[in-house]
Amino acid sequence: MEDMLTIKNIRELTNLSREQLAFRYQIPLDLLTSWEEGTIEPPKYLHKILYNALSYDGHLEYIPISPTEIKPVFDINPIIDPADWQEKHPHFTASVEMLDCGCHGKLLGAKLKK
Repeated sequence: MEDMLTIKNIRELTNLSREQLAFRYQIPLDLLTSWEEGTIEPPKYLHKILYNALSYDGHLEYIPISPTEIKPVFDINPIIDPADWQEKHPHFTASVEMLDCGCHGKLLGAKLKK
């Protein structure tokens, strides 16, 4: 299967837990869990519907720019601690322009890890 954003990857681009996402969009928690764990394959169109709903409701911090790449929602690149960002987004590899301090950088985008 070609690498692409999964339901779990999409949720990880938000500030919502699995339980919060299930409650907010009235998705049975066991079904959402099965989608995220890969035991049940969600319909292909669901990715776009879920992404659009999360975007409309203001929950997305990043937007997909291809099936395997994301970028920050903000027009101005956010300043991040790369180690902290990587811990929060384990399925992605960040593209960061480091600042002079050496411990923070501008997040330029990220790719889904293979």
